[in-house]
Amino acid sequence: ADDDAMPKCAVQNNLDLRSPQTIGLLEVEINAAKHLKKHNELFGSSDPYCVVKLGNMNGKSKVLRGVEENPTWDDNFQFHAPVGSENLSLEVIIVNHDEESILTKGADKLDEWAGKEHEEEDPLIPHHHHRYGSVTIPLQSLLNDPKAQQGKEVVKEEWFDVMSEGKGQGKIYLCLTYKPKPKPKAAVKKIEFQTHWWDRFLDIWLGTLACSQCRVRDNAAVKHPKQH
Repeated sequence: ADDDAMPKCAVQNNLDLRSPQTIGLLEVEINAAKHLKKHNELFGSSDPYCVVKLGNMNGKSKVLRGVEENPTWDDNFQFHAPVGSENLSLEVIIVNHDEESILTKGADKLDEWAGKEHEEEDPLIPHHHHRYGSVTIPLQSLLNDPKAQQGKEVVKEEWFDVMSEGKGQGKIYLCLTYKPKPKPKAAVKKIEFQTHWWDRFLDIWLGTLACSQCRVRDNAAVKHPKQH
């Protein structure tokens, strides 16, 4: 498949907001990057793309070909935030789509002969693709927002530092929108049911009271008949 035509949407759409396994919806917009440090000074352009991860969910942006500087993707992703999301972090990785050359193949072959093992390869990022760096954002920062606690939408957009081995590699502009799961309306129905029950009880009690008063008047009339 052509990497340039990767779908913009993140995977795992099998959950919906009605599921007890999810607490909300997280939308991630990858806008642009700036001041990315070039890994190869021999070439002026690059072919950057982004990989987005949240727990076991992930997505990949389109590849921008021949970018001189400050790439702009404007790609959107959606993730369902599962129960326990306060322990998860959103990770955005910026990668350059390097073509596998004879040199990289030769280096891999030498490593193989030397018995050197590569780190486990990410299925979304071939090992010969250069990583500029990444941004890690704890989801707890959105979940603990006062608006989220009130069941309202939370929006956070800013320039985030792209880091690699503790060093800054540029910045990326992200817009994060968290939409909490709507609260169920079962409690409202329960209150209505209770109101109907009390109304019925009140009707019966008032009816019983009225009958008792009628019997008192009838008994009084029998004991003290009117004199003609």
